[in-house]
Amino acid sequence: MSDNNNIQEITDHISLKDLILKIKDFWREVWRSKWWILLTIIIFVTISFLRVYFEKPSYKAQLTFMVDNDDGGGMNGLGSILGSFGLGGGPGKSNLDKILRLSQTRNISQTAFFNEMEVNGVKDYFANHIINYRVDQGEWVKKSPLFFWKKDSDLKNFRFSHDSISTFSILENQALKIIHKITVGSKTGLIQTSYEDNTGIMSIEASSFDPEISFHLTTELFKALSNYYLEKSVEKQYFTYNLIKNKKDSIEIELRANEYALAALRDSERNLFRSKDKLQEMRLEGKIRIGYAALAKSIENLELADFAVKNNTPFIQVIDEPIRPLAGIKSSYLNAIIISLVLGFIVALFFILARMIYKETMKE
Repeated sequence: MSDNNNIQEITDHISLKDLILKIKDFWREVWRSKWWILLTIIIFVTISFLRVYFEKPSYKAQLTFMVDNDDGGGMNGLGSILGSFGLGGGPGKSNLDKILRLSQTRNISQTAFFNEMEVNGVKDYFANHIINYRVDQGEWVKKSPLFFWKKDSDLKNFRFSHDSISTFSILENQALKIIHKITVGSKTGLIQTSYEDNTGIMSIEASSFDPEISFHLTTELFKALSNYYLEKSVEKQYFTYNLIKNKKDSIEIELRANEYALAALRDSERNLFRSKDKLQEMRLEGKIRIGYAALAKSIENLELADFAVKNNTPFIQVIDEPIRPLAGIKSSYLNAIIISLVLGFIVALFFILARMIYKETMKE
């Protein structure tokens, strides 16, 4: 048993000694190849430097905002009054995830796509400006894996000629879906949206190689999103407001008609007092009294409905918006040089190690 232990110790000692010798041989080889290592590092640094030098600057446009859905304090009493008319109840706490999801929908983005605006001196639908940008980047019509024919070749020279989305052809719908996908419809799109959990501050950020495209993507999407969200947040209250307003208008029209009829009847009497005329006059006076009471109540209800619309309308506050000219952003020369130094050194060491293993294998 003791002999076996001694043999194991000798084997471990020999293995450790061989490992140390191998490491020493490796570092000798590294030192002998120091000029090759230096050359490799120089090549990597040069390539990295040139890549950054010729890199196109990207332009980021960020807009931050907050959405306040709070109905306000001290409104409980008034809220109960509104509730008696079926007008109470606000949207409650802002659902930030819902707002973000809305910003990624085609229904929102297409509102921005078909606004006419001037970009780089050309006035056109914003959708066409995006197409022109993708054409300049060589990314509008994608190549197939076979390389000898192109996918979506019908879209090569396509541009939108009208903004009636409901009447779009199949080709126009196809182009619209592509634009939506490359802007907000994917994680790699030109626009990214997010919010901070702690503060609830939301952000819309567009990044592209064209400052005008980045700027308008951010601002136009925000306009479309805020308008849609504000409209839908008070849609129910606004519907109730319109019903009450229409009722109030009809009461007022009927009241004015009865007033006119009473005035006409009195003018026609000419100091002649007939019983049937007096009866008709009394009836009209009764209708007018009822009309005034109904009109007063309708005006009161209309004021409450108007307050419900205003009280339930969320407040969207812009914190920071993009300002032109946007600054171009490029990769850091320092970071690129450091990464290329490390990468070049590792590649050189790997090559030296592989060469040593090859030589020893061939000797055996």
